[in-house]
Amino acid sequence: PVPTSPILTALFAPLLALRALLLFAQILPSSDSPEGSWATGAGGKRAPVEAPQRGLVHPDRPGYYFSNPKEYLGWYRAQHPEAADWPVVSVLLYRKHVVSELPYIPELVRHMEGQSLLPLPLFITGVDGHIAVRDSLTSQWETDQVLKGEIPRNPTLSPGAVNVDAVVSTIGFPLVGGPAGSMEGARQAELAKEILLAKNVPYFVAAPLLIQDIKSWFEQGIGGLQSVVLYALPELDGAIDTIPLGGLCCGDKAFCNKNRDLKDCTREAGEIRLVPERLLRLTSRIQKWTTLRKKEAKDRKVAVVLYGYPPGIGATGTAALLNVPRSLHTLLTRMKEAGYDVGEIPESPEDIVETVRVADEKSDSGRGYRDEEYKDKGGGSVTLDRLEDWMGKDDSKRVSKNWGGGLDRSGIRTVGSGSKAEFLLGGGRFGNVWGGVQPPL
Repeated sequence: PVPTSPILTALFAPLLALRALLLFAQILPSSDSPEGSWATGAGGKRAPVEAPQRGLVHPDRPGYYFSNPKEYLGWYRAQHPEAADWPVVSVLLYRKHVVSELPYIPELVRHMEGQSLLPLPLFITGVDGHIAVRDSLTSQWETDQVLKGEIPRNPTLSPGAVNVDAVVSTIGFPLVGGPAGSMEGARQAELAKEILLAKNVPYFVAAPLLIQDIKSWFEQGIGGLQSVVLYALPELDGAIDTIPLGGLCCGDKAFCNKNRDLKDCTREAGEIRLVPERLLRLTSRIQKWTTLRKKEAKDRKVAVVLYGYPPGIGATGTAALLNVPRSLHTLLTRMKEAGYDVGEIPESPEDIVETVRVADEKSDSGRGYRDEEYKDKGGGSVTLDRLEDWMGKDDSKRVSKNWGGGLDRSGIRTVGSGSKAEFLLGGGRFGNVWGGVQPPL
């Protein structure tokens, strides 16, 4: 029954929304079809194919379920010899979405292939993905660490497991235990940490919104419950680069027709639709992370952003009950031991923060513009065109509106106007490590 009291409604709303989210995540095929796909048999008739609890799929083999990643990878590389050097990216999928043949899955697979990424679409039953990640996937890092005796051998690792370069979860929820796992706090978190540390590959969360249409997402942002369940809880496990891939299509026919990427939605609402710009964002981040991991530590560039709010009152590099200068000094020291280029580390931790603070003040006042000493020590600037390229068209329009009609009109740390405008970024350089202060806006 639906609660009628406003107080009860407020209390039960999160539970009802979670129930709706779980029901949609486990969407069932029509009642007159068995749980599985259909394969064409003799005489052109389609016979049902029972779907396993866990397996792999690919749109080039409709109706077929690969039993393990090794079988899938052997088939894929035979079909696509050009993919021999592509990063292997496992994509965790809902089993119910696979057997229901939801169209967003082949769309995601095709897009990844178009970006020279080898997709490994692995579906699971329910929302608990830790067994699939632990037993069906491995990495060169895990193999090497086991041989060195640094980590114990995984006794449940499948003979059909393969090395992957990254893992993408389209499921959301904690890696261990699903929504219930978050109730057992530390125990489940430790298990997730153990699994992800053993694989030591980037773990992305890129779930489409399951109970929210694209229009409300674009106009109001992600609803509170989904932001927690689909994105925040996986981040606590160690997921990075949270990217909502899409939502229900699309909430309003007129809205769909105004957006080029949504014009071919077949219905006004109810179908999961991926947003091309978000797909490109995901694949570009995967490519950057996998490329970065191949670089030697000494060639990697790292940015450290210090707290500094409110600006102008001496809050730079402060934090409640924490010694930021000493923490930063320890971080640089450990990075140097790990092979990173951190230049000459100042003996005094306070000198590190002071270097950053002085450069930040120069950028705030404008004195850093065309100041060679400022540039030599790490101060820099960003052109308007480059900032727009970083932000993307949609975000640039939104920010420009709030900044008085243009990215060059905020009046803060901006030199010049129009296409010649530059934004000053004060900071200190320590080898390949750059330290700055959070932006004042």
